[in-house]
Amino acid sequence: MAKKFIYPDPNMYDSGAVRGGAITGGDTKTWVENSSAISNVDRVADQNIGSVISNVAQYDTIRIDMGSGFSCDAIAFYHTAAEDNDLEIYASNSASTFETNDPGNDDHIASITADFTADIWQVTDITITSKRYVYIYNGTAAEWDYCSEIMVGTAYTFGQSFDLGNKQGKIHGVDVVESYGGYEFANKRHEGKKTWDFKFSSISSSMKTSLESLRDAVDGDHLKFIYYDGTNYHWVRADGGSFQFSESAYQVYDTNVKLRQQIG
Repeated sequence: MAKKFIYPDPNMYDSGAVRGGAITGGDTKTWVENSSAISNVDRVADQNIGSVISNVAQYDTIRIDMGSGFSCDAIAFYHTAAEDNDLEIYASNSASTFETNDPGNDDHIASITADFTADIWQVTDITITSKRYVYIYNGTAAEWDYCSEIMVGTAYTFGQSFDLGNKQGKIHGVDVVESYGGYEFANKRHEGKKTWDFKFSSISSSMKTSLESLRDAVDGDHLKFIYYDGTNYHWVRADGGSFQFSESAYQVYDTNVKLRQQIG
C-alpha cells in the first residue's frame, strides 16, 4: 500500500482544548463538561503513548476544540492494551450540542467498531469540513480505559516515492564508558529506536506545498506524528533539518527527510 504521513493539527495541543464530559438527549445530543467523568482526559493529547485515560463509562465523551473553521481527513488512536469498545465521532460548531439524526444536518462523522489492538496505531479516514469541535464518545457499556493518544489531523499520501538508496537504521540507547584500566562498562538507557533517512528528488510544487504543511504543523522537530511505510505505522519525530527544499529546475524541488522512532 502507498506510504503516507499522518500528522496532527497543532490546535489540539492548546491548553484546555481537550475536555471530558457526558452526553444526554435524543436526536440532539447535549454535552456537559464533567471533570470527574474521565480520569486524566488530557493524556489523549499529551504526545505520550505510554499514559492512558480511564474511568470512561458508556456515553462519556471527549470534546476537542480544534479552532474555528477546522478541517481534516484522518483520526488515529493508540491503545496500550486491547479494547473492543465502539466509538462514535461527531463534529459540530457548537460547544455543547451536535445532531445525530437530522437529514442534511447530521453531525456524525464515523463509527469505529473494529477491535483496538495493543501498541498499534489504528488510523481511520474521516471527513470534517469547517467545524470547530470534535466529539468522541464511548458507545459501549464496558469502560474504555486503555487509550493513550488520539491524533486528529491530516493523512498525506506521498505524491511520488522517495529515491533509491534510502537508509534505515537503529539508535541503541547504550552508553559505553572506559575505566582508567581500560575496562569498558555499558549502560542501556532504552530500547533501540528505528531511523529513516530518505530523499525526494524532482518533486512538484504541489508536493512541496503538502510537505511544507506537515513541517509547519509539527513545527519542525517539535511534535510527533505517524509514518506509514506501507505495512506498519510508526510513531516518529522529524529531524529539525528535514523538509527543507532546493529548486533543481523551474518549480521542481529536492528535499531530505530524516525520522526517528519514538518509544513514548
